Amino acid sequence: MAIKDYFKLQLRKPVLSEEEKTKVKEAEHIQKFLENAYSRLESIEILNANGKSTDAILISNSLLGDLRKFGYEFSEKKTYSNSISNAQFLAGLSNSEVKTIFANFTDLIQNDSIPENTNEEELEKIEGSLADLLSSLEKHFKKHVKKELLTALDLFKSRLKVQSGLVVALALCIVFSFVNYRTNNPDLLQTKFQVFFLEEKDGIPLQKLSFVNDVDISKKGQWVTYEFPISSIRQLSGIRMDPADNRKVRLSIENFQILGDKDQILFERRIDYDQAGLPRLQESFGPMNDLKLAGKSKPNQLIELETIGEDPYLTVFFDSIKSPKKVLVKVRHIEAHKKFKD
Repeated sequence: MAIKDYFKLQLRKPVLSEEEKTKVKEAEHIQKFLENAYSRLESIEILNANGKSTDAILISNSLLGDLRKFGYEFSEKKTYSNSISNAQFLAGLSNSEVKTIFANFTDLIQNDSIPENTNEEELEKIEGSLADLLSSLEKHFKKHVKKELLTALDLFKSRLKVQSGLVVALALCIVFSFVNYRTNNPDLLQTKFQVFFLEEKDGIPLQKLSFVNDVDISKKGQWVTYEFPISSIRQLSGIRMDPADNRKVRLSIENFQILGDKDQILFERRIDYDQAGLPRLQESFGPMNDLKLAGKSKPNQLIELETIGEDPYLTVFFDSIKSPKKVLVKVRHIEAHKKFKD
């Protein structure tokens, strides 16, 4: 069948001609014979293994006779006679392939039957020869069925099998692509924004000196200002911002402000690029984790970041500020595979 024929659509089974019906019956007969032959070969193996030589010889003779009859009738297309000697049988085969197969087992077919006094060692050899002969005949006749007994129904089934496989493969590809896309491009899930207050530049971030806000994902992509109250701290030398707690989040911090007790601005800082396209005051940045730069660096434009792990944070240091009361951070969040609408 040509490759293009596999892609033709045909929903109804073809109606077989009388000749094709005969081919179907012949193919079914061949298949049934091979199944029965292998069943008897298995019985011979079991009998030999259990030392039942007499029964093994009877079934071996029966199987050998049937293999000769099967090979003769289906290659010569004429009735096999039990009166045909082994020499006449081999000489009478006109099908070269079948003749070659049987000629390779001359020792097996040279006698009319296996003698009753055959010992166990010889029976095991005969069993092996029968298995090899049956395997060779099976290969020949399966090739014969595929080439000579092919019908419109076989072509229909082959086409249906290929088309079904393609549909399944396409469906799996679509599902895999969708799952892969959703894995690599997840929606913005509920996340938190935490700020740690650092009294000293070499101070360790402590939970008791921090404040957590829930990120308002209903306003994803929009600027939102989050307030982080400060208590029990005399001075502030830096902050560690944990802007999310999951991966694949794009964010941009416009600025943060530190306010006093009367909400006066004590310090303010933009997170942007300088005129050279480098992070402004980059020497003031401290440890950063699970964050990478996102988007293009443009002079005087805000820095965009993307979370690449479960514990992203950014540390910024500044000169010590006395009596801070709160930190305000203006930030926006969106999925990493999307872009902000400026």
